[in-house]
Amino acid sequence: RGRAAHRAYFITAQTGAAGFAPRCGAQAPQGLQACYHKRRQSTFGQRKHETGWEGRVLMRHTIENGSLTLAVDTHGAELCSLRKEGGPGELLWDADPAVWGRHAPLCFPWCGRMRDNFYEEGGRRYQAGSHGFARDLEHTLTASGPDFLTFRLGWNEETLALWPWKFSLETTHRLEGDSVVTVCRVQDEDSRPMPFQLGFHTALRCPFTPGKAATDYLVRFEREESPLRVRCDENGLVTGEETPVFTGQSGVPLTAGLFDNDSICMKGLRSSWVQLEEAETGRYL
Repeated sequence: RGRAAHRAYFITAQTGAAGFAPRCGAQAPQGLQACYHKRRQSTFGQRKHETGWEGRVLMRHTIENGSLTLAVDTHGAELCSLRKEGGPGELLWDADPAVWGRHAPLCFPWCGRMRDNFYEEGGRRYQAGSHGFARDLEHTLTASGPDFLTFRLGWNEETLALWPWKFSLETTHRLEGDSVVTVCRVQDEDSRPMPFQLGFHTALRCPFTPGKAATDYLVRFEREESPLRVRCDENGLVTGEETPVFTGQSGVPLTAGLFDNDSICMKGLRSSWVQLEEAETGRYL
């Protein structure tokens, strides 16, 4: 029980000889094409009502600091747009529903999938989809300033039907110079210990330079790596099999068939950061 704080991830951006070059922190993982209809202003920076591809009314809040402009949706407290002043444009995946209809969902209170899509607690069975439920619920904006937005998701009858613990989840997105920092704080408000996980499913735009293709990029690690791939079955569950991915490499080219078998889960990495790098120019996210 008690409070647990998790420093989620950061995105920094800088302009140098190589041009625009934002970097993602190592904890940042890898995203709704919206039809914009009506907008209005509020005291919380810029707030926009939009209608998404599922017909859901979106509530987005925008902050900027002269270097970065960040938009966050109250649905899931999800980052939905990030732009760098003088940069190439949008840096987050546009959430095309034909591919993957999200930008950067927060995974809570569990990550990944449950076997047979359920778990049991206290003799009762609970249905459980992928990556928890926080990403699919409305979060309340509780505080804001020129360079930060704080959202809260608290327990209620709806969450108790999914997760039999009382809790609060506070998520703060803050601009710090050329960085975006996200901090999550979880408070157990129940009378018994609450297990939980936090995960971040941030999708970066690739290619981020017009005219380039995804195969013009590579994944760059801080240091040479020789990780093992944790094999998963067709339902996304770990099989127990582990196989080498690559040996002694710091750069992994994005080849056409690299993700034919879905995402690649690796263990044994030692790098403190990883970046999406444009091979020709060295520019990176």
